[in-house]
Amino acid sequence: MPVLGGDILVGKTIPIPEAALETAAVGNTRLLKRDCSIASRTTEKGVVDKVMLTENSGNRFTKVKIRSIKIPNIGDKFCSRHGQKGTNGIQFRQEDMPFNRDGIVPDLIINPHAIPSRMTVAHLIETLAGKVACYKGSEVYATPFCSVVVEDFGKALHQLRFQRYGNECLYNGHTGSPLDHLIFFGPTYYQRLKHLSGDKIHARPRGPLQPLVRQPTEGRAHEGGLRFGEMERDCMLSYGASQWLRERLFRVSDYYAVHVCNICGTICAADTEQNVYKCQGCDNDTRISQVLMPYACKLLFQELMSMAILPRLGTGPI
Repeated sequence: MPVLGGDILVGKTIPIPEAALETAAVGNTRLLKRDCSIASRTTEKGVVDKVMLTENSGNRFTKVKIRSIKIPNIGDKFCSRHGQKGTNGIQFRQEDMPFNRDGIVPDLIINPHAIPSRMTVAHLIETLAGKVACYKGSEVYATPFCSVVVEDFGKALHQLRFQRYGNECLYNGHTGSPLDHLIFFGPTYYQRLKHLSGDKIHARPRGPLQPLVRQPTEGRAHEGGLRFGEMERDCMLSYGASQWLRERLFRVSDYYAVHVCNICGTICAADTEQNVYKCQGCDNDTRISQVLMPYACKLLFQELMSMAILPRLGTGPI
């Protein structure tokens, strides 16, 4: 059964408490239960693979397993069995890839600079041993409990009429002409890691806000915003893009307007719909200015006021 983001996986209701029953009425009908169904993540899609229904300490317990097919993409992470991890930088069609004299096309091309500094010699030995095993049609015993001699693999390759250290002449996929240098070529076991670019790519134009500070939520799972951090801010400061900074850090984040008393500098009570403003401290209702500030700044002022520290805002001419 196919599943898209936001689809209901487990239908569930919970009883409404007695105290809230009066407010939970729709028309003449009293609601006794509230919907509490579990939905799939908005970024998740696939096919329901397995559904497990059981009990845990007398309570019904449900587990839904979703399966999806993943095709290797640019940015996906791969790794050999020797800690040689890396991401897919670019993909080519098979006819554009180099090939050897037997027409074998490599699945993966790695940068040779990854070998000397990390000293993963076992990676190279595995490639040599795998090449010998493939062409001889037999297994190679190369566990940590035996003494692996590279020269033995070299002799075996030489007997099979290959270059002693696994290098081969490859041919250009575009022109068919041989490459200038020999290429180390052989089979190696690679595995796909769970860090897939398709599971991490994220952007949002608008979305939910945190209730406390009224800033965008954090994280891809919560449809969060992209954090514009301190170092990014410093880059734009050095560039001199002041209006752009004001937009990113203020207008599209937690823009808020407060009304401030011009006499005592404290935040006033304001009813913008009725156009009524009143300073509780000095009983002023005429000399009041509107000040734009981040909502987090207003929240900080109120938290300071709760600790008997009164911040005052100057609204006079500069």
